[in-house]
Amino acid sequence: KNGCNIIQGFIISKAIKEGKCLYISYQNIQDEYTFYWICIKDIDFINKRFYVSMFNDSKSLETLESWIYFERILSAKIIDFSSYDVPKELIDKIENNKTLKND
Repeated sequence: KNGCNIIQGFIISKAIKEGKCLYISYQNIQDEYTFYWICIKDIDFINKRFYVSMFNDSKSLETLESWIYFERILSAKIIDFSSYDVPKELIDKIENNKTLKND
């Protein structure tokens, strides 16, 4: 299975730290490939997924809120001109997560 690798993980982490949106290619549960602009709002380390605001103008002009799976992200690119308010709870959750620390 293709899926998110270490480099993509670094890009996603950088986007969260900088409060930037991401442009991702994503393989959904129907095995369709699609593209979204996303802003990460929460993370579920146990189930390896993100809660995001997502936008795809070919699907809808609405911004949707949904959980997406880390391993189904095929590529990620920071959208330089973008910004969003990263929830403080997300930063706290990342900083306090024991599974991310190399002890």
